Amino acid sequence: MTIYTKEFYKLNLLTDLHEVTKISNYAYTKDESYYKKLYNRVSNLYEKNARNNPCYKDVFEELRELEEYCNIAGITDEERENRMKMLEAFKAVNKERIENGKFIEFDKELFDKNFKDMQENRISVCSRLPETILEKIADIRVFALGYATPEVKKLLRTYCKELSDELAEVKKIAYRQTVFAEMKLHKVIDVDELNENCDSDLLSLENKNGDIYIGIDDFYFIVKNGEVIEGADRKIYTFDEFDPTQPWSRILAAELHYDGTKFELDFLVCDSNDNLENGLWYLTVRGSSIEKKYQ
Repeated sequence: MTIYTKEFYKLNLLTDLHEVTKISNYAYTKDESYYKKLYNRVSNLYEKNARNNPCYKDVFEELRELEEYCNIAGITDEERENRMKMLEAFKAVNKERIENGKFIEFDKELFDKNFKDMQENRISVCSRLPETILEKIADIRVFALGYATPEVKKLLRTYCKELSDELAEVKKIAYRQTVFAEMKLHKVIDVDELNENCDSDLLSLENKNGDIYIGIDDFYFIVKNGEVIEGADRKIYTFDEFDPTQPWSRILAAELHYDGTKFELDFLVCDSNDNLENGLWYLTVRGSSIEKKYQ
């Protein structure tokens, strides 16, 4: 990567800090008891949201409860009909879950570890703020959980706007290089759409008769006479909707370059459910030409 580097990604995470940071009167000083109370409160909110994932629920138990709800005595025919429609709608929406029949037990210990890792990642990212802001933050841990003084909030607003403008100029450079390379290809392969989505799944990387096939969502890039320059040794994880505790590889950013002889596809990939330092990696592939084919 020459534009969307790991450093760029970490800086980009700072651009919306002012929007997600709330004002707190407790952020003026470093108070261990307050931090622990806040940490537990935020963690509990995340855990409640995580437990609502259907993968942790026995779909047959849900069906049984809905059927009981439909068959309860003492309701009108109209109400029973409405409840039956609700049951049928549930079956339609959860058809795949019912056919699969699997669910997993919520792992509280694993959740606690992942939340702790997430907090450490936040602290690491927030520590990249300018010293003029950091010196005003009494407890970086509280700030990483989303709370700050009015003064820090004000400083953030200015900094985030300036950083957004700065990174927007960098994005323009990447876009121009992609357009130039697509002109040399005599085709548009929509590499820049991956930067707009920011969460496309990386599914596979294969060498077929000297061509490199890169599977992404519902399509794949074919790099003719290709070679993997970077990332060949990384394992690619595919998303498992029935088990969100497992990692999956997704593309955060993509670049396309042409150096006068060969084309180069660069990807910044993140293995979700891993910490920020270990989870970010590059996939770089070079070749004589590139095609895009849908599955």
